[in-house]
Amino acid sequence: MMARSGLYSVALRGLTLASKFLLTIFMARYMTPEDLGVFGLFSTIIYISLLLLSLDFYVFNARELLRVDEAGRPRLIRDQLVLFALVYVLALPALLGIFALDLLPWELVGWFYLILLLEHLSQEGYRLLITLSRPVAANVALFLRQGAWIYAAVALAFFVDDWRDLTIVWIGWAIGSALGIVLIVRYLLDLPWKGLASVPVNWIWLWSGLRNALIFLLASSSLLLVTYLDRFFLQAYFDEGTVGVYVFFNQIANVVQTFVNTGIIMILYPRILSAFQAGDYSGYRTLMRRMARGSIAAAVILACGCAVAVVPLLAWLDRPAFGDAMPVIWIMLVTACVSIASLGPYYALYVRRRDRLILAAHGAALAVAVGANYLLVPTYGIYGAAAATLFAFLLLALLQAAMVVVVDARRQMDAPTGLA
Repeated sequence: MMARSGLYSVALRGLTLASKFLLTIFMARYMTPEDLGVFGLFSTIIYISLLLLSLDFYVFNARELLRVDEAGRPRLIRDQLVLFALVYVLALPALLGIFALDLLPWELVGWFYLILLLEHLSQEGYRLLITLSRPVAANVALFLRQGAWIYAAVALAFFVDDWRDLTIVWIGWAIGSALGIVLIVRYLLDLPWKGLASVPVNWIWLWSGLRNALIFLLASSSLLLVTYLDRFFLQAYFDEGTVGVYVFFNQIANVVQTFVNTGIIMILYPRILSAFQAGDYSGYRTLMRRMARGSIAAAVILACGCAVAVVPLLAWLDRPAFGDAMPVIWIMLVTACVSIASLGPYYALYVRRRDRLILAAHGAALAVAVGANYLLVPTYGIYGAAAATLFAFLLLALLQAAMVVVVDARRQMDAPTGLA
């Protein structure tokens, strides 16, 4: 059953990835590097803003949802939505600062808020379906949100020259996210919601969850900045065209992480967490080994495939701005593999509730990313940006692995019969 779910999820994510790749190629071929750069910055700011809206509360709530039976899950989901409504009231006006600081042009403010809200709700719904062990349904919703609309938009723009600009991207993105929400709601309605209106919001639980999630929010913020900080340094020292070239190669390298996350990690993660919480340490270790070996092997194979495929792709595009920068893809593909390798020790710390150690590792990686980007980007441009991100993820992987070793060594000293 797991193999079948994994196959379906990989197929759906493969279609989603293919659509993203298609959009990147279409924009590289028919739009300017500046358009691609604006799209990359817009997407990056959306992803960072999503973290602000979500507060990483799902990390706390995932453990809670797996601890209760099906009858108790609607209340947890309802209370999480109440929290998000309060966050919207506070956070959405503050996000106008993005435009006041000229990180994005004011003409995009309407698209920004529309896409941000739709993307946030569809993202949280996707996470709920993953936690509830419905990966196929989650990935169908993800395909609508991030894949199906791209095929339609690219087909329209291919035949109609007037649609070959970013407007078609914003329209399609909004429609796709809205359709994803509709499908997610359909699946969540299967839960026992009857009688929930008479159950008050558990404010004490929400407050406890917020305090718990704060550590994950800081850790995730650090990791997100490690991943995307390079683009803002490139914008500051160069221009949107340079960012566009960087985003083009980054989208190709991202194939590795997306496939491995969907086809392996997101399938095994709920089972790993459940096994550990149930005290099934033998099952937990088996699943962790399967995830580590499978994800690293898949990452290396996919990285090699991307490295080979990029050569004829650039020849077909015949865009000197991209062809001259091709060597940067090698650095990015190594970074993708290192990032995948860091997830094993991350989840080992997560299930042990070593949240502060996770925060410390991510904070150290962010410090390296900031320093390396500051030192390398002005001189080496996109190569310096890619190298800075690689150094940060190398440190993250090594730190988290060392932390797991130390934590388990202490556990064995305190309880020789405990988890090895």
